[in-house]
Amino acid sequence: MNALVKHIMGGLALLGSLGAAGAWADPAAPVLRTAPVVAGPAITLGDLFDNAGTAASRALAPAPLAGQTTALDARFVARAARSAGLDWTPPDGLTTIEVAGSAGTARLEPARAATSPQRPARAAPIIRRGETVVVEMVRPGLTLSLRATALGDAAEGAVVRLRNPSSGRTIEAVAVRPGEARLDTLSRTSGGTAP
Repeated sequence: MNALVKHIMGGLALLGSLGAAGAWADPAAPVLRTAPVVAGPAITLGDLFDNAGTAASRALAPAPLAGQTTALDARFVARAARSAGLDWTPPDGLTTIEVAGSAGTARLEPARAATSPQRPARAAPIIRRGETVVVEMVRPGLTLSLRATALGDAAEGAVVRLRNPSSGRTIEAVAVRPGEARLDTLSRTSGGTAP
């Protein structure tokens, strides 16, 4: 009897370890790529995930320049994935996802100051704390815009927190150009749902 119990317990432990290692994971579930590289003009869910399916073409942010990287907030990516119907949650400890631009990135590279070879270049902020930013929400047949105050600095493609002075609500949007940000349905607001 004791040998049978040990055999059953050993089998359960083996099943548990296989499950934890992903042996029982859905083969069609989105899997975050270990080193995402983008060649087009925008970072898409398909650039970040294997098995993105029909959500693969969903654009999240402008692509980094060739040889540069863009850091995306993992919570922003998780909201975008869920909004597009993908079931993905960032693993514990993952706060940013680095995306590299390839030689085929379809953007013009602006002149940049030389950087130290010991440190990777950090993208310059295009939105600065305290600045008034035009925030746009674009939907088929509809474009809404509002002015908000930046609560922090943000480089192109990064998530920036903004305060709507009319409602007092805080929103998150993606910095797209100096003084401009894009609000998506996956952006959160504090204190309610409308910006």
